[in-house]
Amino acid sequence: MIAPERPLKPETMVNCTHNRVSMSLSRAVRMALAATVALIAAGCGGGGGGTTPTGTTATGKVLEVETNQPPATAAQVSINGHTTTTAADGTFTVTGLSAGSAAVTVTATGEIAGHFTTSLIANTSNNLGNIFVSAAGYTAAVSGRVVVNLKGLTTPVANALVTISGSSATSAVDGTFSIGGLPVGLIGDGNTPVGTITATGYQTRQIFLQFALGASPPVNNLGDLLVAAPIGATPGPPNDITGQVTVGGQAAPAGLTVTLVQNGTTIGTTTTDSTGSYGFWVAAGVYSISAASGTKSNTVTVTLTSTDVPVTAPVIAL
Repeated sequence: MIAPERPLKPETMVNCTHNRVSMSLSRAVRMALAATVALIAAGCGGGGGGTTPTGTTATGKVLEVETNQPPATAAQVSINGHTTTTAADGTFTVTGLSAGSAAVTVTATGEIAGHFTTSLIANTSNNLGNIFVSAAGYTAAVSGRVVVNLKGLTTPVANALVTISGSSATSAVDGTFSIGGLPVGLIGDGNTPVGTITATGYQTRQIFLQFALGASPPVNNLGDLLVAAPIGATPGPPNDITGQVTVGGQAAPAGLTVTLVQNGTTIGTTTTDSTGSYGFWVAAGVYSISAASGTKSNTVTVTLTSTDVPVTAPVIAL
């Protein structure tokens, strides 16, 4: 503590109802006492224990599966005990939330209450997108794969966040995902997306269904969901594996098919250019690359340790 220049008089003492600081004190002492006043004032009044708002909120829009329109009567949205009523257009905002796992319940007249769990980011307005309520229940499940097309190669996208009607899942290394507890009959329309796909470095894609979700089992397979080509520096195309194919010791002609395989599964194909060269952009891993010309074929193996450290595959000699 900083000692005052002279003893404080009684009227300079600080309390919760009347605070006065001696003007004869040094600037440093006045600053120190001001901080003390703030701390004491924060504790005045008793009965406290309240938490400071985090600024974490959740927004979204409630729609009916049957009409793709907001419920005729306002719906109730409850997130971890914080409840609000939707506006006429179905939109809502829930405030005063905490970050992390959040249990969401949506109730609407004539519809079965919907329940799902989501994850909220602190001090952010978390957009849950379109949330659909259904009179037929929430026993639908979907599966699919998030992919990107680079130079003719279909490549899985890992760690993509797939959200459908508020429920989310993260794609695996092979791009696959599955989500359960979805509203039966969900289909949306050409103007009403049922969800989104977001992944670092990629453009956000809206999800539109081509058929109504049936009760599971069986699981509704959405197939490959294509996201737009990468943007920015992460990830970094165009190629992180390059190589060349030769035929009889000469560069292979343009248009020769080159196939990329991982763990026995074909990841994709591309073709050689006029110099016999080819390229792939893929996640880190061990791959087999093969090509064929007439009766001749050959396969090489390459290991990619990181997407930002390109490698050159051994020459595929035919």
